[in-house]
Amino acid sequence: MMAACGPCRRTCQVPFPPMPFDLHAFISYAHIDNEPLEPGQPGWVSRFHAVLKTRLSQRLGEPARLWRDEKLGGSDVFGDEIRAQLPRAALLVSILTPRYVRSEWCNAEVAGFAAAAGGQVETGNASRLVKVLKTPLAPDDKPPALFERTLGHPFYRSEGSRQQEIDPAFGDDARQEFLQRVSDLAVEMAEHLRTLQGSAPVADSGQVVFVAECGHDLQAVRAQLVTDLRLHGHTVLP
Repeated sequence: MMAACGPCRRTCQVPFPPMPFDLHAFISYAHIDNEPLEPGQPGWVSRFHAVLKTRLSQRLGEPARLWRDEKLGGSDVFGDEIRAQLPRAALLVSILTPRYVRSEWCNAEVAGFAAAAGGQVETGNASRLVKVLKTPLAPDDKPPALFERTLGHPFYRSEGSRQQEIDPAFGDDARQEFLQRVSDLAVEMAEHLRTLQGSAPVADSGQVVFVAECGHDLQAVRAQLVTDLRLHGHTVLP
């Protein structure tokens, strides 16, 4: 943790107290969304998990502890292993897609996480539910109600009437944008995890800044602005 202490205004390294959770995050996803576009290539969720683990570890200064169910098959049964992991996680990272919102299993993971939290999934101005929008949803695709107050992190861009997913398999430009968006997400998650530890960064001149929502064409610009503000010690709302 970096903090300014006393009248000297110097920035010092202060150790974080232990986090009251065994896991930093539980990654919730539908297995069909991790099927690779080409044989022999890693799936989207596997890439996301690997990059998030690295970037979050770098932001926290310790190995990030992430968990996800990596089974490739089986029936939609809410298993004991999954049920046991949910209370251990500080954050639930849900990768929303058409399949996710229709899956009883995925909806059970969200409900199970909320139940383990005693229904209290918000801390201050942030939610312990992290909404990652991998694939645009159809009008009749309804995410779990707990996500209604969460803005989310889109991993697709709008090009006129067309919405293009940001998948590293689509080439270098998509890969770079994918890496940037996961990095931005890691910054936000690290800030929230520090808050849950009771040791949010202290800034000399930090301000509370409201950054309004915008259209899909400016989402990447907004995300970069929010990241820059947080890196400079400001609190960003909502």
